[in-house]
Amino acid sequence: MLRVSEARLRVWIYRELMGILDNKKRGRLQEALNEKQEKGELDPIERRVWSAMRIHPNNRREQKDYIKRELKAWEKRTAP
Repeated sequence: MLRVSEARLRVWIYRELMGILDNKKRGRLQEALNEKQEKGELDPIERRVWSAMRIHPNNRREQKDYIKRELKAWEKRTAP
């Protein structure tokens, strides 16, 4: 079982969204998100990052594009 604090996990997610998370931490982020998904504890942004990593495991550009589309759709659904 991987132990990562929620604060560190949040920072890694922000760094992943910015495209500056290194590969070692990226692997640990993916493991942590997999564990949270198995427990059903992913919040909406974690779910989007986790989904991108699962759908496009070897292509960071496709992951970034996927997250961008998902966030735009989310913004449209929540806009008044």
